[in-house]
Amino acid sequence: MNKSIAFVFAQVFILVFAAQIMAQDVTGSWQGMLNFGTGSINPDKIQYNWDTDKWTPAYSRYILEIEVNALNNNADDGFYNIMSGGSRGKMSIAITWDENRRVLKYSTKKNLASGYCMNDATLNYRVEDDYEYLEGTWKGCGMGKIALRRKVGAPAPVHAAAETTEYAELNGIGFSFPKNWKWEKEPEMVTVTSPDENIVLMVIQTSTSDINEAATIARKGFEAALKDIVLPEAFSESQRNGLTIQTIDGTAVVKDNDAYVFISSLLIQSEANQNFTIYLGIGEKSSILKNGSTIQAALDSFKPAN
Repeated sequence: MNKSIAFVFAQVFILVFAAQIMAQDVTGSWQGMLNFGTGSINPDKIQYNWDTDKWTPAYSRYILEIEVNALNNNADDGFYNIMSGGSRGKMSIAITWDENRRVLKYSTKKNLASGYCMNDATLNYRVEDDYEYLEGTWKGCGMGKIALRRKVGAPAPVHAAAETTEYAELNGIGFSFPKNWKWEKEPEMVTVTSPDENIVLMVIQTSTSDINEAATIARKGFEAALKDIVLPEAFSESQRNGLTIQTIDGTAVVKDNDAYVFISSLLIQSEANQNFTIYLGIGEKSSILKNGSTIQAALDSFKPAN
C-alpha cells in the first residue's frame, strides 16, 4: 500500500475509533462464558480464546449472557442469564458504565430463579475487528473470569414467547416443544431439532432405574457421537415440576467438522416411575444463547405424565 494512502487511512481510522469510544452504546445483549472457581490465580493470567473456545487455565465453564437495558445503577437495569446443562438462572442487575475508562460494572440485585450465586463483575470494554468485547473479573460464591462479546452494531435482543407443540409422553415423562421445531418419534426415543439445526434435543427411554448405569449410558452416547469430550464426574441435582433432574454437561468436538459444541445430559426421574429418562442436548453456544428462552420453556414443560 502507498505510504501516504496508508497514513491517511490510519488517521481516518483513529478519528472514527475515537468517536466510536465517545459515543459507544453498550445497551443490548452480550454473550460469552464464565470461568468459575479461579481462586487466587492472577486474573490477568486467565485468558479465553474465542477461536478455540477454551480457557487457559480452565476451571468450571458456564454459558453466560448479559442484557443491558439502562445504565442507572438501579436493580432493573438489565439481566444476568447463566446456563449449565439444562439448568438456567436469571437475575436482575444494576449497571454503571464509565465511558472515559471504558469500564462496565454490574451487581446482581434479585434472583429470578434458583441455584446460582448472586455476584458482581468489573468488565473492560474493547473493540477488535468486527466485535466488541467485555472482559474482566467475577465475584460471587468464589472468583471467576468473564469473557463476553457481540458483533459491532448488534441490535437489542427480542425475546418472543415460546410456542408449544402437541403434548408428548415417553417413559412416564410428559413434555412439549415449540411449534416450529422438527419432530421425529420412535418407540423409545423422541428427537426434536431447532429450525437452524444447531440444537438437537433427544428424550431416550432406558431400561435401568440405577443412576450410575444411566450415567454410563449417557456418556457412551456422547462418546459415540463426539470426540475430545470434557465432562465433569459429578452430577448437579435440581427439582422441577415434581421431577428429580440430575445434570451433567461439558464441551466436545463434532467428529465430522471439528466444531466445538456445548452438550448436556439430564437424567429425569419421577416419583411415579422409577425408570430414568435421558434427555440429551447438543448445540453450538451461540445457538443455545439465542434460543435460551425457548429452551427454558421446553425444560419447564417436563413433568410427570398424566
